[in-house]
Amino acid sequence: MDSFFSKKRIFIKVLIIIEVVFLADIIILLVLGKTAEGKVIRYVDNPSGGVGYPSIRYPVIQFQVNGKAYKFSGNWDADYHSGDIVPVIYRPWWPKKARIFTFWGIAKRPMIQFIVTLVLWFLIYSSFKPKSKTKRLYKQTATAY
Repeated sequence: MDSFFSKKRIFIKVLIIIEVVFLADIIILLVLGKTAEGKVIRYVDNPSGGVGYPSIRYPVIQFQVNGKAYKFSGNWDADYHSGDIVPVIYRPWWPKKARIFTFWGIAKRPMIQFIVTLVLWFLIYSSFKPKSKTKRLYKQTATAY
């Protein structure tokens, strides 16, 4: 275990891997994705049970691919009205997982996942890394008395 953490820059290497994993989803969507026009057909209330926001409203957007209609939920903070036309981006092999074609529509979820994973990695890494020399010296001098 010591050899694993004694290697230099392991923290940075894992950060790069984490970033690539989460950015790959966005890049694949932008490079291979197709666009369409979607229509906000309704808003759905989702009771969250929170104090500040007792319920969260999010739009349901419908679009068509090759004559088949698909529906997906937009972001809860989207500022659209029923009947609005919105740009949609989707993977041709998985149109059920479409997103609104805006920066926040595409990047919000991967950014949140990246930040949570980054914090978890930092906590895991810092809890297993070897103790610093100063702490060891302090403990040795404290037990000597």
